[in-house]
Amino acid sequence: MHPLLEFSAAMSYICIEEGSYAVCTDTVWSGQDLLGTALITWTFSDVPAGTRVSIVDQVVSFVGPDMIEGSRNGHRIVLEQLGALFAGPGEVGARARNRDGGTS
Repeated sequence: MHPLLEFSAAMSYICIEEGSYAVCTDTVWSGQDLLGTALITWTFSDVPAGTRVSIVDQVVSFVGPDMIEGSRNGHRIVLEQLGALFAGPGEVGARARNRDGGTS
């Protein structure tokens, strides 16, 4: 690990079905200390307005709830940026939603 980097990560794609889903693992370390690992599933489904993107992020943290919240926040930001990228002029970008329907 580079001396200025606080964390290192490894991501491996397990299975990809084009146009349907992608499954990957994501593991994070600080030096030799394992901080957390996740199994992440991205699903894509056709909807009248385009494509709905959903993420299931199954995280195991070995250092407490901050790793889980960091993963949730990172994926929320990714989805919001993706929605903003594809929103047309004058449209409001999609907001990331929790499984209960509320925004995070």
